[in-house]
Amino acid sequence: MLNRDYVNGLIHNDDAFTFLRCDRSSPAFWELKKKEVMAMIRQLGCPTLFLTLSAAETKWSELNVILTQVLENKVITLEKAENMSYEKKCDLIRNDPVTCVRYFEHRLKCLWEILSAPCGPFQGYELVDKYVRTEFQVRGSPHVHALLWLKNAPKYDKEKPESIERCTEFIDKLIS
Repeated sequence: MLNRDYVNGLIHNDDAFTFLRCDRSSPAFWELKKKEVMAMIRQLGCPTLFLTLSAAETKWSELNVILTQVLENKVITLEKAENMSYEKKCDLIRNDPVTCVRYFEHRLKCLWEILSAPCGPFQGYELVDKYVRTEFQVRGSPHVHALLWLKNAPKYDKEKPESIERCTEFIDKLIS
């Protein structure tokens, strides 16, 4: 660091921030992630689907059963959790964000298994690859943005009317 030429070289080549690549809040980290997505697009082509998945903590009765057991040391039924007041659910969620995030991660893992299954919703269009980015809202609730690549999915070409028709049928089959 005492050598001015070395420091100028780091700055000039944008290498001064590379040590921050492991820090999720750094520009260097997100630059690396952007490069990963661009490499996937180069290799796999345009993604087939874009998904945004949000946590619905107040609607997940199983989570409220878990939170009640962890925070209040009480065992309640699913029915009791379903009938719990909205304010009570919010209070439980607010008091244990770690359990909420871990439960969201568990549900997400189960969802990827369903989406990857041969008998899942993408029947005939195997899930080839995915890119997932998890973000947190100000209140701490996670949500996920995902790019999915499906095998044999129709490719959009505005010059070919049959391409547009195949894409429309494909979208109508998957999205409701």
